[in-house]
Amino acid sequence: MSRTRKWTVWRSLVRTRGGEVVVGIGGGRTLDVAKGVSRRTALPFVSVPTVASTDAPATRGIVIYDDHHTMIAVEQMDQNPAFVIVDTAVIAKAPARLLRGGIGDALTAKFEAEGAWKGSGLSKQGTRPLKTGVMLGDICYRMLLEHGPGAMQAAGTGEVTADLEAVIEAILWLSAVAFENTGLSVAHAIATELGAIEPIRRHSLHGEHAAYGTLVQAVAEGRSADELTTLFGFCDEIGMPRRLADLGLTGADNAAIESLAARCAKSPFLVNQERMLDATDLSAAIQFVENYA
Repeated sequence: MSRTRKWTVWRSLVRTRGGEVVVGIGGGRTLDVAKGVSRRTALPFVSVPTVASTDAPATRGIVIYDDHHTMIAVEQMDQNPAFVIVDTAVIAKAPARLLRGGIGDALTAKFEAEGAWKGSGLSKQGTRPLKTGVMLGDICYRMLLEHGPGAMQAAGTGEVTADLEAVIEAILWLSAVAFENTGLSVAHAIATELGAIEPIRRHSLHGEHAAYGTLVQAVAEGRSADELTTLFGFCDEIGMPRRLADLGLTGADNAAIESLAARCAKSPFLVNQERMLDATDLSAAIQFVENYA
């Protein structure tokens, strides 16, 4: 059943029983359904994530899929969740790969926030990006670098460690607040298009697509060799997929890469850059990522 149909059923149920608040408990798709019910009933939403695979539990965004599980739209709630209740003991039991995906989604915060600050777009609040959002994105990145490897060792074991706590905070709070007060850029332009490719969508997670997009953005921006060494090295250390084949797209030749770059170049997110990147820029950056040792 698609989320649109689920919303109709649950909205009727909530109204019939006189509900006063909508509580979503679970992963991303469960929370999206609950967010949709909240929006359609004008009731406050309480988010209770059981995984930290994206920053979505704290954001206003609602991802809409069709019956074939293909993303077709993104709606926005009128306001962020009234509460986000996180039990790290629950998240510590979730599969390690889901936390890795959350790290990949949060990796984008620094690079996209800085791109938004230098670009010409508006935040989701309709304002120019906030400097505090840029600062939070940088803090998020530094926390991931410091605590990510240790958090991945603990992930899935049920053990709550200081590293795991810090990474969950970075994913579910810092990344969300940074993004919603700055904007999206190249990383999510890439991630969106990757998620639309059937083999990739079936094989890998949104956060893994976002991590790949972050690598492409860092290269396209001309980040220093030291910055790239740190970023690529971190991805390798935590086992993040960083080539198209790792994401599920085997045999990606020059034509496939150029086609991907052309689609990404049409993204509205690209206004969030110091200079406007075109398909040639993106294709070159993807090639660089694919061939990075």
